[in-house]
Amino acid sequence: MGGLDIFISYARKDLSRVEPIARALESLGYGVWWDADLRAGRRFDEEIERALAAARCVLVVWTATSVQRQWVRAEAAEALDANKLVPVFLEPVKPPLYFRHVHGVDLGGWDGRPEHGGFQRLRRDIAELAGPGTDAGDAGPEMVWAAALPPPKVGEPGSVFHDQLKDGGQGPQMVWLPPGGFLMGSPDTDKVADADERPQHEVRIARPFAIGRFPVTFADYDRFCVVAGREKPGDRGWGRDRYPVINVSWKDAVAYCLWLSGQTGRTYRLPSEAELEYACRAGTQTRWSCGDDEKALADHAWFDGNSGGKTHPVGEKAANPWGLHDMHGNVWEWVQDHWHDNYQGAPDDGRAWDDISGGWRVLRGGGWIDEVQSRRSACRTLVDPGLHFPDAGFRLALGLEPASQPG
Repeated sequence: MGGLDIFISYARKDLSRVEPIARALESLGYGVWWDADLRAGRRFDEEIERALAAARCVLVVWTATSVQRQWVRAEAAEALDANKLVPVFLEPVKPPLYFRHVHGVDLGGWDGRPEHGGFQRLRRDIAELAGPGTDAGDAGPEMVWAAALPPPKVGEPGSVFHDQLKDGGQGPQMVWLPPGGFLMGSPDTDKVADADERPQHEVRIARPFAIGRFPVTFADYDRFCVVAGREKPGDRGWGRDRYPVINVSWKDAVAYCLWLSGQTGRTYRLPSEAELEYACRAGTQTRWSCGDDEKALADHAWFDGNSGGKTHPVGEKAANPWGLHDMHGNVWEWVQDHWHDNYQGAPDDGRAWDDISGGWRVLRGGGWIDEVQSRRSACRTLVDPGLHFPDAGFRLALGLEPASQPG
């Protein structure tokens, strides 16, 4: 769908029960707004009103707590007056008198599985107001189950692992990264930096997360295409198997993440822009993770001066200090974030900066065709999420919670 599809009204005390619903609906391709991640610096009432008016459908989650909350009642009344109210019950309670004539969906016994009768009815009710969702959900209904699973067990920072797939195969190699803080973007003193890399600002990532050791390869992506019945992207004759997958759009990358989530029982996703820069820098604040001398970059990346005009198998160049390969080149990598022209108002906790209005998405890392300055740790560019290119692929993330912040 385009823009904001669903607004969720709930009591903050019920957040842990509401989040699986929100993530399951997101996995079906809906744009979902809920106030778990209200941006700092904005009046919350203005942002809520803006999102409430823009949404095609309003889910009001009734519980013993929410029926007593004036904000929830007010949002429900606004939705009812606009003929876009879908009540959801997580427990047997009586809603406020004004809403008792509106039939709701019982999700009190929902275990996260898509075939649950209550969830199926919820999907039908939402589809009547907001449409059936987008092709991001075409990777299969099992993604809904993955969205509601408990968080993964965290390994030691730097430890490498891969998940088993349902068919007995292995998922991509992942590396656990530690929580921490860093300065995102470029300082004003860096004369080669672009304006969109400023203002440089501190970001603190509070929880560990895992990121792909390499970009997703053709071997990884082709397996998904065979199972899902999707056309395989072209490789320009350069090679498949250990070569990074190319010619995939942002939407293709999201579909793969959803399929892998269903295969593994973990919620894989694209990294946020902040997470990818944090992983790329690996504790450094220099232009590249290998320092400020561009001559050293040839040992770490493929770019216009050494690529021979094509991609190369992942992992052939040296890793960064955290054991991650191809962070400064080979292919540009999709991240979750929508594009913003600068970092004014950007989140400071590592979450993705998503806009409810939709728009261009961000690519990071630099490709085989670009010069060395385009593969600096802070470098970024914008692309239509529906397009694909021979120098763009993606890398996976796996965290304790999805990284998203409405913009």
